[in-house]
Amino acid sequence: MTNRTAATKLAVCKWIRGQVGKWEDEAKAELSDMVAGDRQAALLGGHKIGTVTMCEGKREFRVIDDNRLAEWVAERWPDEVEHIVRVRPAFLRALADRALKHGALIDDAGEVCPWAELRHGEPYLMTRTNRDMDAVIEDLLYKGYTIESIIRELPEGHVGSFEEVG
Repeated sequence: MTNRTAATKLAVCKWIRGQVGKWEDEAKAELSDMVAGDRQAALLGGHKIGTVTMCEGKREFRVIDDNRLAEWVAERWPDEVEHIVRVRPAFLRALADRALKHGALIDDAGEVCPWAELRHGEPYLMTRTNRDMDAVIEDLLYKGYTIESIIRELPEGHVGSFEEVG
């Protein structure tokens, strides 16, 4: 492959990524009324090619005030703080696991730490493709469809087979 060919390939890939991003944004906007737990099958040419599920936002551990958390930990687990008065990163991960398990950061005596919290992330869409999706797309491309025509021209609720493009 020549440098010019490689440069051309990279330019085309950049354009494709941009187009895919636009199509993905449009599809996500169309699914904005989904709520956590909703699932939609993806059909193409009469084949189920995947599913899209609206997932709950992920719970995550977040420190609200590093210094106050370090003081709180120092009172309960003095060996787990450093002299710069911060919680050791490995122990912070352990605290996060503990908080995720119990629903809040709680020490061995049952006291809740006011300097760290759990919060739920925003719901998000999860898309899974089926094993035969490559074959379905390859067949449509072989029949003369372009990626854009597959995305743009697929009739709403289309479940039949695509016909050969003339």
